Amino acid sequence: MLSDDRSLTLSLNQVYPDRLVLRIQVLVYLLLAGLLSLLMLFQYANGMYGTVLAEMLVIPALLMGVGYLLIRRETTGQNLVHSLLVGLLAAALLWNLPDYPQLNLYLLLIVPLVASLVLPLQPAAILTAAVWLIMTVLLLVSVNVAEALRYSLWFMLFAGSVFSFAWLSLSHGLNMLSLSLTDPLSGAYNSKHFPHVLEREAACSEVTGQDVSLIAIVLDDYQQLTDLYTHQEMSQFLPRLTSRIRQLIRGEDDIFRLREDLLVLVLPNCGEEGAVVLNERISRRLEEQNWEPMSELSISVTAVTLQIEESATELSQRLMKLLQKKRHTTLQMSAFSG
Repeated sequence: MLSDDRSLTLSLNQVYPDRLVLRIQVLVYLLLAGLLSLLMLFQYANGMYGTVLAEMLVIPALLMGVGYLLIRRETTGQNLVHSLLVGLLAAALLWNLPDYPQLNLYLLLIVPLVASLVLPLQPAAILTAAVWLIMTVLLLVSVNVAEALRYSLWFMLFAGSVFSFAWLSLSHGLNMLSLSLTDPLSGAYNSKHFPHVLEREAACSEVTGQDVSLIAIVLDDYQQLTDLYTHQEMSQFLPRLTSRIRQLIRGEDDIFRLREDLLVLVLPNCGEEGAVVLNERISRRLEEQNWEPMSELSISVTAVTLQIEESATELSQRLMKLLQKKRHTTLQMSAFSG
């Protein structure tokens, strides 16, 4: 289930790729500009010149917004542009509402639809609520009270339906996306998501100059654990282990389950010294933890830090080589002691 904070900030960008969201937003604005153009022709033919003049300001703004989105594809700062465009559309329709209440009421129903597609749900709902409030006041002034309340109720019910559907669709999509990125047994991210996150952090490190480290946690004798304990006991143990590790790391750090017995932590802005300290703390705390019904937990922990001109793939390969070398050394020591 989604937390309240996440549900308030739900948007298309959280569920779908940025390129797809960009295409949807551009298509929405182009269709809206085309619809307004056809509407203006109808209004001009019927002598509604004031309405035409008010709506003429919206079409160039929509086309400029499309150009801005296509040229500057970064998502930062786009919410302000979307808010201004939707607000301008609503202002033009509200300006003509007292003269043609029924026609502009139907057109105002476009506002919650467009807002839910281009803005996160919380600012979209706030903007729609402001439009509804202004619309209600204008209707009370221009038409009788009963008709004004009826129009206001129509708009409120339609907007509520739009945002309810948007919330259900986006939350379902976000939950499905989360399931596709996480390991169902442990709750950690899965191996498919690991390369993308590591590539992203390595690229950020190259730009900012901050270190990136990896810590591998290997569950020794994992196969023996699965033989000794039931599936239910193991399915309870793995989430507990993931939860305990999350308590030992920072909020910006990520944990991945790459194999049945291997968990890897991605630590942005963490140098070699910090990784070594965290490495020792994780090893000590996990082995001291009570993991009933398991008698004890034996783990091997290894840390590496991204070097200059080293790629994310090379860092991951270096970590795996260290794990193999450490495992080989452990086997040799066991054989010698035996």
